Amino acid sequence: MSVIIVLECPELPNIYKIIGGSIAAGAMIGLVILLIIKGLLYLKDLKEYRRFENERKKVKWMPGDNPLFKNATTTVANPTFIGE
Repeated sequence: MSVIIVLECPELPNIYKIIGGSIAAGAMIGLVILLIIKGLLYLKDLKEYRRFENERKKVKWMPGDNPLFKNATTTVANPTFIGE
């Protein structure tokens, strides 16, 4: 039976590389998640915009006539005013 005697300590891992790699990996994962969310929102908005454009093409009234618009002018009768 033989015994191996190691008098040298193994080299310690570079803690700065481990911490830097962990931070970089976390940032990259977060960035990828944000890009995926942005892409999904863009596709949803694009679908909604296309639906809006299709509805706008089906409009039955004239371009200058909007049935939802009401004039802002009103006629108010003052009950205390007596005169011309």
